[in-house]
Amino acid sequence: MLDNEKYILKRISLDDENAFRELFRYYYPRAEVFLGKVISSREDVKDIAQNIFIRVWIMRAILPEINSFGAYLYRMCRNAAIDYVRSRGITVPIPDDFDIASGHTADQLADARETEMRMSRSVALLPEKRRKIFIMSRVEGLSNAEIAARLNISPKTVENQITLALRQLRTIVSAISLLLVNFFR
Repeated sequence: MLDNEKYILKRISLDDENAFRELFRYYYPRAEVFLGKVISSREDVKDIAQNIFIRVWIMRAILPEINSFGAYLYRMCRNAAIDYVRSRGITVPIPDDFDIASGHTADQLADARETEMRMSRSVALLPEKRRKIFIMSRVEGLSNAEIAARLNISPKTVENQITLALRQLRTIVSAISLLLVNFFR
């Protein structure tokens, strides 16, 4: 696990590129190793690993909600590897026991999966237009101007909707976390 990982994830969520570089330097080689166990093409491994980290940057607003980034990244790599082999009609066993960040337990991997599912459910609760704008921005990586052009709205509207989406997602995730804490007391 990366030292001060929670702090680094918080800094990244606040657009700190230096913190992202630190996370990238630590975890990128681990992602390449995992992907290389499933994918034989070195170029494809590099492309997929880079795309995963692009997605991490795009979805940086949710990073503080992740309990174990190593487990979360493991899941992203595993899913990307599965998508890769399926798209090529290849049958390759995906190692279940390979852990990108050594020392992570099954509980931590389960926490990462739960966080991912919770965020997906939270995004699904957004109003339709806001959800569409949020996904175009944070998942597809489109700029505010590109989104505005595609939806025939102003860039300021896009910016406002993304701000509202992030605020709503934080509220939803906080409420869910509070409910879970109170439930298990």
